[in-house]
Amino acid sequence: MNRSDAHLTHIHSSAANCLLFEADPGPQQLNIGTELEPRWVSREYAWRDFYAHDLIIAVNADLALLKQCLDFAHQERHRTTSPQLTVAEQREAHEFWDCAIDIAKIAIDIIDHGGAADDEHARQRLLAGAHHLRTTTAFRAIPQIVEQAGTDLAKALDEIDKRDPNS
Repeated sequence: MNRSDAHLTHIHSSAANCLLFEADPGPQQLNIGTELEPRWVSREYAWRDFYAHDLIIAVNADLALLKQCLDFAHQERHRTTSPQLTVAEQREAHEFWDCAIDIAKIAIDIIDHGGAADDEHARQRLLAGAHHLRTTTAFRAIPQIVEQAGTDLAKALDEIDKRDPNS
């Protein structure tokens, strides 16, 4: 892959990391919401949602690039159905590419449901929220960073809203 395929490399590494976190010991249900508005989901979905947001950041919320990631993951999954691979190797490859497919689908759904596919203001707000999610998830154990991330998000949203002529 070349530099223009960086998003394809990103979906590959996202699936690899996601599967590692899914396999870690811990609770089977995780809160991807807030303390005030909890949203409990399976451990698998929580990590796939996290990596979907990370992928959105990596492609700057570009729906066309996310669709390329999805197509690539589907093609790679299909390619791993090969008589050259053992049944165990095929199962492992399918699990890997199914994870990549889920991450890409979740990212596409987030863009679509957030109205960010064709609305620059919504896209900027979505990206600000995705950056916030990534920071608060990574540094959840450090309250000062989480607090600063909240402040940064509020400031970013305020600046985005000031630039929107419809606000």
